[in-house]
Amino acid sequence: MTKTMSKNELNTIPSVVYLCPVGQVGGAEVSMLDLLSQMKGDGFGITVILLNRGPLEKRLMDLGIDYEVCHLSRKVRTLSRARRTSLLQCLVLPFLLVSSVLRLRKMILREKPTVVISNGVKCHILSPFATFNTRARLIWHVRDVLEPGFVRWWLRITAKLFCTLVITNTRAVAETIRTGKTTTIYNGIDSGVFRPDVAPLDKEKDLGLPPDSYVIGTVGHLAPIKGLDTLIDAASMILAQVPKAHFLIAGDAIYETHQQYERQLRDRVRRNALEGHVHFLGFSEDVPRLLATFDLFVLPSRSEGFGRVVAEALAVGCPVVATAVGGIPEVVHDGIHGLLVPPGAPEALAESIVRFVNDPPLRKRLADQGMRRVREHFSLRKQASLFRSAVLSVLSGECGKQHARTRTVAVLHGGRT
Repeated sequence: MTKTMSKNELNTIPSVVYLCPVGQVGGAEVSMLDLLSQMKGDGFGITVILLNRGPLEKRLMDLGIDYEVCHLSRKVRTLSRARRTSLLQCLVLPFLLVSSVLRLRKMILREKPTVVISNGVKCHILSPFATFNTRARLIWHVRDVLEPGFVRWWLRITAKLFCTLVITNTRAVAETIRTGKTTTIYNGIDSGVFRPDVAPLDKEKDLGLPPDSYVIGTVGHLAPIKGLDTLIDAASMILAQVPKAHFLIAGDAIYETHQQYERQLRDRVRRNALEGHVHFLGFSEDVPRLLATFDLFVLPSRSEGFGRVVAEALAVGCPVVATAVGGIPEVVHDGIHGLLVPPGAPEALAESIVRFVNDPPLRKRLADQGMRRVREHFSLRKQASLFRSAVLSVLSGECGKQHARTRTVAVLHGGRT
């Protein structure tokens, strides 16, 4: 239940509380930082509530964005969109987490926001209860493809009952939430940071690689959903045809449930005798220069809401091979802006990578077309403008009139360019 706002309240500076489930920095968090920085510049009052501590705190401080940390129980912290949850667990979960809801609600009430924006499954589960019967309008920013199961069912029901608006980052994500209150706004890439003239790292000095190595890399947090085991399995096939290939994996685990995944990947590398060719870099502070160093970028995910790092790689002019999952085909059209392969198929992945290696003109043509596509259709400023309009429509009461059905807010996605 949301109380009606007066005209005087609508005329004041919009006050936004943005809920973020982690304190680590991954692709979703980078998108959040870019977006909130733009909204802050547009005059929004922004406060972020984190559900865990981590490096994201410093990023927020550097941007001058206020934040608080709401420490939650392990039951909340270990929730996962990819984990199947029973109906009984879903039904009793809110009651088991009463203390967490009350703690979060107290922080929200103290901030007196006009809008609460929830990001991530954990926040989506808590936010309807934490904002119930307040003046704050609730917006969900859904960035992930929700896997079948009762968590998705629960979120669909609560979204219809409690949310004024659901914003998704691709149509594929919108299909999994399925509420008539949905608008799709594609992620934006900062062209001032990810640009084709970014200076690459020195392969030998900065990365310890042979200067003539062919660098195939990926960037992202370490989690089974990212399909890095598929890339490792493909590496042996690729090395048989490209002996100078080196595979760089940049990122670390940002969720508690994935802390063992890196060890499993390293064990897989040892079993395949790939120690000299597969390199784990950990978290990278300079993703643009790292992407510019890659001869080829690979994203072998099993699921992606948008695949932000794919757009970042294209923006710096790096050719891309990715899996045709989630929202990736909305960013990359196969054979036009990059090559797409099925998920969990190391043979197909290896074949596409070797095809790119052996065909430099194809590699350059697709990279150039991909770079142009990102520049023209995935602008950060465009995303911020559309997001701002969506939030203001919620405050003005126009949102309900505009969302009798799901719609997509984007300049282009009907044709191919």
